[in-house]
Amino acid sequence: FILSRNFYDTIACLRYCPLPTRYAKRRIMTTSNIKAKRCREKNEFYQRKFRDIAPMTSNELAALQRIEATTDGNPYEYCYRYATNDGSPIVVVDVRSEAERSVSIIPGAISLVEFEDTVTALPSNAVVVCYCTIGYRSGLEARRLKEKYSLEGRIRNLDGIVSYTHADPLALVDIDDNSSNRKEKPHLVDPTTGEKSDMVHIYGNTWNCVDEAYGTTHFSFPVLAVRSVGVGLLSSLRCCQHIVYIIKQCCCKTRRTLTDTV
Repeated sequence: FILSRNFYDTIACLRYCPLPTRYAKRRIMTTSNIKAKRCREKNEFYQRKFRDIAPMTSNELAALQRIEATTDGNPYEYCYRYATNDGSPIVVVDVRSEAERSVSIIPGAISLVEFEDTVTALPSNAVVVCYCTIGYRSGLEARRLKEKYSLEGRIRNLDGIVSYTHADPLALVDIDDNSSNRKEKPHLVDPTTGEKSDMVHIYGNTWNCVDEAYGTTHFSFPVLAVRSVGVGLLSSLRCCQHIVYIIKQCCCKTRRTLTDTV
């Protein structure tokens, strides 16, 4: 009786505790699940540094993706657009370096330089989504863009291209009439050819938690060291800019208060 399950059931009931582990159902964690969990943890760590910027997950972005056939009639060629549920356009901005973007990008994304060159033509209801590898550099740039171009409430910090490799396939929404039933895993594209890519630039091996379906590449140690110093300096610069912005806002608010009082 002591070795039987009934004995353990009785003890569990008497002590108001769950059954021993040997009888509990255990969830099998695949390598992909482990990497996805690590990816979420890393992103949450960086997102906490930018509480003034609304976050967006790759699942949410994928759900807002609209895949449309190109006008040349080729059934295998598609263009990718994004729009919120109320119809507001979404602009996806890749803030990474040219070396990283040359490997792959999220479909439909434009570079930071391209965005700033065309920001004057940005619709007043457009939502801007910035992304990098895992959410840190994009948070820095999202904050700067918000303050520089008055994008309060209209800018998001995506959880990164690494997280995008784990996006839920069911989150995709296709509106192409010719392939309305097509549901496939969100993919990346080669910015040069426009074709699908199964490679991801992960910046450094520390952020190697992409989905198993993708290959990875990253900067060599010497290059990574130099670029990390650059990111550190950029972070300091953006921090100073943010402080100056806050001071200006406080001064403007104080001036308005004094004017109203007078």
